[in-house]
Amino acid sequence: MTNKNTNYFYDNPNSHFGGIIRLSDFCTNHPCNRDIARRIASDHNFDEQCRRNEEARDRRRKERD
Repeated sequence: MTNKNTNYFYDNPNSHFGGIIRLSDFCTNHPCNRDIARRIASDHNFDEQCRRNEEARDRRRKERD
C-alpha cells in the first residue's frame, strides 16, 4: 500500500485545521444549522491565521540561520 499526499493547500499537513463536523450538520431541519456558514468562515479564518503564523515562524528561523 502506498501513501498518497492529499494535502493540496499547505506544505505542512499539521497546519490545516479544516473545522469540526457535527452530527447536526447532516440534519437539514435541525435549528442549529443556521450557523454553518459562519462556522465555515470562522474555521477558514483560523486556517489562514495558522498559515500566516507558520510563514512568520519560517522567516524568523531563516533570519537566525
